[in-house]
Amino acid sequence: MNRGLKYLLRLNKNKKRQFIFDLDKTLWDYTVEYATHINGKDVLNYVHKSRRTILNAIQQDGHTLNIASRSKDPDKCKYLLKIAYPDVYFSNIQIFNTED
Repeated sequence: MNRGLKYLLRLNKNKKRQFIFDLDKTLWDYTVEYATHINGKDVLNYVHKSRRTILNAIQQDGHTLNIASRSKDPDKCKYLLKIAYPDVYFSNIQIFNTED
């Protein structure tokens, strides 16, 4: 894991924080709207393993993980999120529907 992240988590050990993440090009390396061929287990090919490690480390330190994103297909995003990060608990998931 990145030294900077370890240092940041150590500094905030007694201060619990809320981390908010976007989905497309942040938690996975594609955009759901434009990569419509990605389904189910394919999503794992677009999630770098260090992201799971980082999210787990943040969560294990007692911080809260949240999602705030936009998509034309919020249901598909939620489905893929469960597959990509099955062992990560997101306290709040807000995926807002975007217009065509």
